[in-house]
Amino acid sequence: MKDNIKLVIGKIWEQDVDAIVSPANNESLVDSPLAQEIFEYAGDKIIEKANTADKIELGEATLTEAGKLKARYIIHAACLDFSGKTSENSIVKATRNAMLLAQKHNFNSVAFPPFVTSSNDVIPPRRCAELMVSEVIRTTEREDIPEIIYFAVPTRVLYSIYEEALMMI
Repeated sequence: MKDNIKLVIGKIWEQDVDAIVSPANNESLVDSPLAQEIFEYAGDKIIEKANTADKIELGEATLTEAGKLKARYIIHAACLDFSGKTSENSIVKATRNAMLLAQKHNFNSVAFPPFVTSSNDVIPPRRCAELMVSEVIRTTEREDIPEIIYFAVPTRVLYSIYEEALMMI
């Protein structure tokens, strides 16, 4: 089952997939630093749609078009609370619900960024990687869609962390 999970070093908004996942908070789709970068590349039209979107519950996911990105859609996964903090539960639920949304729409490919990238966060990057990779594997065991899941990580350090998580699970 792990054969369909690929690691790439790169920016999430550069991925040529059916959908990319953007970390959101439960108050706004565009408030996380990574989400702001994604929307900067997606364009003003998508920012307007996201700014008028309904709030989503912590752990939930919703879908918008991706504007100028290579991806066709953005799955907004609320892994952060309104203060920007994550929890193990919100990481697992947001990952699961992003995968379920990709399955619902029959996406063949989806790319996730790390929901946690810094040791300054409440959840360490290594633990986040274990949670995200485990949940992706668990979700794809029930359904063969998406056919390929990427983890687009911005640094070699995070690449090593995700590579280790894949090997251990």
